[in-house]
Amino acid sequence: MKLSLQYPVILKTLTLLVMVMVLSCTTGKPDYEGMVTERQSELYVRQFKTMFDSFPESRKVQLAESVKRYSARLDALLDSAKYYKEEKRRRIADIKNRPVTSDAGLLAKYIDLYGEYIVSSFDSSFVYAHKIREIASRMSDPDIKAQAAILLSNMYIQGGYFREADQAIYDFDEGACSDSMKIQVGIARFNLEYENCFFFAWRLYSPNVARQNMLRIYDEIFPLLLDDSYEIYYMKMLMAFSNHEYKQSENYGNIILTKTAKGSPEYIKTIGDIGFSKMGYGEFADAMRYMIEEAQYGIRSGSTNYYSLRKIAELVYVMGDLARAAKYIGFAMDNATEFNSKYRIIESSKSYPIITMQLRSKIERDRTKAYILSFVMLLALVLLALSTLYIIKQRRKVYAQAQELNLRNRRLEAKNKEIEEANRNLKDNRGVTSVLVGKMMSGIATRRELIDQMKKELSVKIKAKQYDSLSIMVEKYTKEIASTYLDVDEVLLAFFPNFAKQFNALLREDCRFEVKPGSLPIEMRIFALWRIGVRKNESIANCLQYSLNTIKSYKTRVLNASLYGKEEFYDRLMQIAIDITE
Repeated sequence: MKLSLQYPVILKTLTLLVMVMVLSCTTGKPDYEGMVTERQSELYVRQFKTMFDSFPESRKVQLAESVKRYSARLDALLDSAKYYKEEKRRRIADIKNRPVTSDAGLLAKYIDLYGEYIVSSFDSSFVYAHKIREIASRMSDPDIKAQAAILLSNMYIQGGYFREADQAIYDFDEGACSDSMKIQVGIARFNLEYENCFFFAWRLYSPNVARQNMLRIYDEIFPLLLDDSYEIYYMKMLMAFSNHEYKQSENYGNIILTKTAKGSPEYIKTIGDIGFSKMGYGEFADAMRYMIEEAQYGIRSGSTNYYSLRKIAELVYVMGDLARAAKYIGFAMDNATEFNSKYRIIESSKSYPIITMQLRSKIERDRTKAYILSFVMLLALVLLALSTLYIIKQRRKVYAQAQELNLRNRRLEAKNKEIEEANRNLKDNRGVTSVLVGKMMSGIATRRELIDQMKKELSVKIKAKQYDSLSIMVEKYTKEIASTYLDVDEVLLAFFPNFAKQFNALLREDCRFEVKPGSLPIEMRIFALWRIGVRKNESIANCLQYSLNTIKSYKTRVLNASLYGKEEFYDRLMQIAIDITE
């Protein structure tokens, strides 16, 4: 090698590195906040970091040391996670091999399998939740049917399917259930609204629908509860936390710990919730202790769905331990993916970019400083040529790491977009269901009142032996009761008040329909039903009480009158927005 030819290149490189070092010394800390986007999902993490940065330096050092000690315990346990997962597989195998001779035995077996899978596999818990519901439907005990609905709803919540969870927990008759089961049903519904409160950014809207529902459910089941019961404090704890009243939430959590057995699911969940509350008002060391205790229970049970690990990663990040924070958030993301929960994937993905971006920045800065020092030392030892080769090699490694991080971030962004689109669809469908149920419940209440009135008049007329007027009276009430049922046009116009105008815009001017207020032509009814999801011709025919051929004939006539081809016509039909006004 001819070193004389390398000197110009080496000197230029050295000059650049020295400039970088000077800039590093004058700029101070990297502008981490500038790297973080302004998404609503990141505000909590940034809030905690701002809180920690405001502490005196002595307190920050003390907190960081405490958190580091707690983290060492967690690291040791995470290294044993595979062992505990293998233990869980053996337990599941033993349960599957358990012989059963009755529906009750089979139900108990499936509930045990559900209990194992609900913390390790959404897909498997999905299978057994539906098997439990199938067996429960064959049994006469209303409490068993209610329990099956609760398990099904909890399973959907774990996966992030809140519309399905809502349908499951309301799709049964709770009137025949015991009071204790009604309480369990109420708690399950309360939990669904609590998760809704955090999964959707209700705090951006007014009123906070999820919080209103939590208060409503609390008032409904409160009369069934004993004074000073676990359920009362549990609901108060979650309501306080959802309202950012962290001190009050912690106080309720401490009361709950005195009412639950150590190691029970209720105890473990409360430990984690207390940790979250302490983190909310800045008691970071105690928060770490409680959250790690909850995570330890989860790891030892073979779970892949313990939710403290993500918050632990955020707390470690706040303390400045980026490498450990990246390890924990990566572990949380892997668990969420293994469990197949879009809910947990979304939660973890909120913190993942923040932590990995800053870790990458720190690695790059540390590498840059190392290059500078290496060059200076190698200049003194007249080994500049070798140092240049070494630095090039290291830079390639850093570049490869940066490329890998960029690739992961792009994949996460793509996945987030898919999930956001799915959530918009879920919200749309849930809104439709809510309005329809509201109208149906109003009609039921009116019918009950009319039936009670009819019973009273029947009794009076029978006692007075006025038999000739009975048929007239019954016919009058029959008409009034029939008028309380929802009309198809009424339902469709409730969802699409401007449907007629928007639909006519898809047709040639000479083929557009004249529409009377409060009603739709049969052709518009067919396509309005198609818009809200009734797609099969047979279903539309049954709904409107027309023959199948009639429905097909109307659809063909409209498509022939359209301004667009068939596919574009249906695309534009789907763009007619649902406009729920009540």
